[in-house]
Amino acid sequence: MAFNFLPLEYDLGAELLADLRSLSSLPDAALEALSSICLQYLQNSSLQPQHFYSALDDVELPVKQRESAARTLILFFRFSAKKVLNRTKILEDLHQLGFNENISARIGTLWDQNKVGACKVMLGQIGVGHELVDMEWKFGVTYGNKFVNAKGECFVQLKFVIQTPDKKRNEIFLEVTPRQFYDLYGDLEKIKAIMDIHS
Repeated sequence: MAFNFLPLEYDLGAELLADLRSLSSLPDAALEALSSICLQYLQNSSLQPQHFYSALDDVELPVKQRESAARTLILFFRFSAKKVLNRTKILEDLHQLGFNENISARIGTLWDQNKVGACKVMLGQIGVGHELVDMEWKFGVTYGNKFVNAKGECFVQLKFVIQTPDKKRNEIFLEVTPRQFYDLYGDLEKIKAIMDIHS
């Protein structure tokens, strides 16, 4: 069984697969709240674990169950951010894991709202020795499919080319809304201005 969020070389163990599937049996409200907390945590690389666990206290589940579910969701979202998955790919994985359409759509919406921040943190964790070599973007318009009913919505596809210390180049792809693109572009312009001042 192939999942979009997993790296090609990653072997998903039976225990982890069972943990992921067990998430679908949680109440929708608890699962949505856990997903929101996990995505917020992944966007804030300076957030201490104790703040994360105190945020989990608001979720009405037994302590061990909510902490286990949160760890599993963080793994799912972290892998998804590393592969810079779009909403459609997230929905495919959630359906494959047994999530109902209602909660899948709500988690997909949360992913759309928080994807750029989570991916920025993941890109920021690439390391000092990595270098952004090139960046490209393309604008597009959706026409709809079985997962996305909205037609005529604009999106921006980004391509980052990263060079590792051993001179190997990796391409990272990201799909965002125009608003998210302008936010990201503004952040990149600020970084460039700071680097120009210090060089």
